[in-house]
Amino acid sequence: MIFGAPAYFARHGRPGHPDDLENHHCVLHAADDPDIEKWPFRVAGKHKSVRVRGRFRTDSAAAAHVAVARGLGLGRAPLWQIRRLVDDGVVEVVLENFEITRIPIHAVWPSTKIPLAKTKLFTDVLAARLKSADF
Repeated sequence: MIFGAPAYFARHGRPGHPDDLENHHCVLHAADDPDIEKWPFRVAGKHKSVRVRGRFRTDSAAAAHVAVARGLGLGRAPLWQIRRLVDDGVVEVVLENFEITRIPIHAVWPSTKIPLAKTKLFTDVLAARLKSADF
């Protein structure tokens, strides 16, 4: 998800299309991708990478989220990482209509004849929470 602080939007406006990011400051999180200056989108049903730029780069998700919340630029992160910031109104999501295909989550554990009770309980709780979550 692409997100930014209301104060940032008040100063620089809200991007309406991925191509608008050319005129915006972005907070670049190095752990996202080897090429942190290209952000993926889906435009007209096709994959499109958009080159972004920013003065703030970090390998820490927490630092990137704080920088965006303080209005230094737009950020990119999975919604589950920024959910509390969104719910609290600290940041707002933009360009939702251009979000790339979601990545499925898999739980993997060693093969056994009878699954361990704690493994079964964990996967059941995880599945229930993910089904009820509003991503």
